Order: sequence, then structure tokens, then C-alpha cells
Amino acid sequence: MDTYYAVTSGTCSSSGKWSGQVTVTWNSTGSSGLTTAQLRMVAVHEFGHVLGLAHVSRTCSDTKSVMVQGTTKWTCDWGNDDPWADDVKGVNAIY
Repeated sequence: MDTYYAVTSGTCSSSGKWSGQVTVTWNSTGSSGLTTAQLRMVAVHEFGHVLGLAHVSRTCSDTKSVMVQGTTKWTCDWGNDDPWADDVKGVNAIY
């Protein structure tokens, strides 16, 4: 069984930004046990990829980021107010 919840795909330009259509594909098997709040975080995470953000590594004591890959976003009890300041800084740096 695939362990991902969703995946973003498309074509990147030479500048590293998406060019053309970007697709987010949900894995209904992998995401079937997630709560509504967790599904929302996965959607915001994938939209972060659409905006050009990469995965980041964080522990529960670090700065919150929806771009953490995996379940740390909700096991740290960071709340549901994503995207967080770190994510906004990343988008601002790109654009």
C-alpha cells in the first residue's frame, strides 16, 4: 500500500517554478483515516508545493511549518492555523 496522502506533479521551468498545469492527486487509501483537520493540512501542504515550497525538517520544539513531510504537523499539536509564519516567509522569498 502506498503511504503518501497526496502528491503534487507538473512541469517545472528552468527557474524552478511550475509552468503549465499542476495536479494534486489524493491517495484515497492512504488518507482514508485522516481527520478533516489533517486532510486540510495535507491540502495546504500540497498547495505549498504548488507555490514552490520544499519539505522542511522540524521537531515539535522548532518553528511550525506545514511543509514538514509526514505526520509531525499533527503529532506536535501545533493546532490548525496553518499556513504558519515559516511557510509565509518561504513564499515571500520566492515571490
